Amino acid sequence: MAGIIVSYTLGIESHWLWIASFALIGMPHGAYDVWRLRDQSQHPLTAGLKIALYLSIVVAYLFLWQSFPVFSLFLFLSLTAWHWGIADSYWIEQKMNFRRIYLGSLRGIWIVSIPIATDFQGATQIMESMVLQSSPHQFFFGQQWQLFFFTAGVVSLLLEGVLHLLNRRLIFVGEAALLAFLAFVLPASLFLVAYFIAVHSWRYLYERFSVEGELFLKPTRWVIVAGISLILVPIWCHLYSVDSPEASGASLTASYLLLVSAFTLPHAILLQIQDSRSKNPRFVSSRA
Repeated sequence: MAGIIVSYTLGIESHWLWIASFALIGMPHGAYDVWRLRDQSQHPLTAGLKIALYLSIVVAYLFLWQSFPVFSLFLFLSLTAWHWGIADSYWIEQKMNFRRIYLGSLRGIWIVSIPIATDFQGATQIMESMVLQSSPHQFFFGQQWQLFFFTAGVVSLLLEGVLHLLNRRLIFVGEAALLAFLAFVLPASLFLVAYFIAVHSWRYLYERFSVEGELFLKPTRWVIVAGISLILVPIWCHLYSVDSPEASGASLTASYLLLVSAFTLPHAILLQIQDSRSKNPRFVSSRA
């Protein structure tokens, strides 16, 4: 976080710093599904079935991106909003009920929408570059999209704030206010990456530690997690030449996000399947 913020303040291209953060902090929370998906389930998924599900989702998503890149981009944004919001609402409601769904939906919508709306030029450069990875035709996000993201973000933020106030959850109002302030003042890519690394990923890893304790810290687990995570960096370097004349911050970010999206969507989808199959909701100890 310090490296990303300092590099932005000094005007230095920060994509290398946050790509490293993705690999070392962000991706492990998804790679840890190797163990998470066999927890608490009445009919645990076998290792072979988990691998098959992961690969089938990755292949299906990449195939969809090749054929319908714009649709796939919005699918990625929608699933990201859903996954982040549902993960945040876990700290209010552990069970997957209606209250958790509407609170999570509101949180996810404004977390993704507000930074895109307030840094529309920077965000659209990245999103258009993502589409260009698969399509020869440029797709332009007109100003109507900025109004759409801004309206969706502000309305969902206000609704979430009102619901927290009505239930006297002042700490959640304060958290939402702080995150909203950062979403308004920071560039879209900086805010979303910072949220992913500093809030979403750390919260998930802390949750697993609070449930599993010392079992969570087994070195053999983290050797595998590190291997899964770090392998994304050389794949990205192979797919995109960082020395090419057209390599810009937006295009580098776009190519990496496309790769990351293919490997993180299984995490979001399979956790949802696991929670629906679980005999008991995920539990965080009183110590947490």
